Amino acid sequence: MEKILVIDCGGGAGNRLQNMVNGFYFKEKYGYSKMYFAWRDQWSFTGRYEDFFEKTSEFEVIEELDRDYPPSIWHSGNIFPEGYTQQNFTTIIPTNEPCMVHLMEQDINAVIKESDIFPPMGGQKALEIIKNKMPGPSDKVSKIVNEFMNDNGLQVDNFIGVHVRRTDKLGHGPNDNYYKDQISKILTKSPDVKFFVCSDDPLIEESLFSQFPNNIVKR
Repeated sequence: MEKILVIDCGGGAGNRLQNMVNGFYFKEKYGYSKMYFAWRDQWSFTGRYEDFFEKTSEFEVIEELDRDYPPSIWHSGNIFPEGYTQQNFTTIIPTNEPCMVHLMEQDINAVIKESDIFPPMGGQKALEIIKNKMPGPSDKVSKIVNEFMNDNGLQVDNFIGVHVRRTDKLGHGPNDNYYKDQISKILTKSPDVKFFVCSDDPLIEESLFSQFPNNIVKR
């Protein structure tokens, strides 16, 4: 039997990237011969897969925008390859308690839903997948990134990205002083390093920039 794995790519950019990593992990671990990324067009991340990433031979893409909307009414929130329905798949959420991923040891087609955490693959395995398996950016995105880096003096593998999450998950993340302290510690050892700071709160971007004007790059 050809085992098919569908990776639900919805939510924001971080959620999608994380579940793509999960997909490569599960594909290898449970011997799936074919993998699809089911690409959602949602308010938090609009557009087609090809607008953002390259395609590789490791997977195919199912575009929600190519389907009669909304698939969530028909298939309980899942979208499938042509010719398949919910009856052909088992839906798995990696964070379920107890975790359902063991079901993939059997000869089943599976849909991996968006998850808030990585499965227990370990940091080293996740890094290996990110470096060797994950698709690169599309030509359009590469052009924008290269222009931004050139304009701001950023060099590949020679700056630190800082994401400060503010307008959702309120109260769950570190306060402003945490980021200032961490940046200060790094600059004590490496005074020339640059930080690309990105946040949904422009006030923290401005605050960090005002404190470290020679080392902070923001949008």
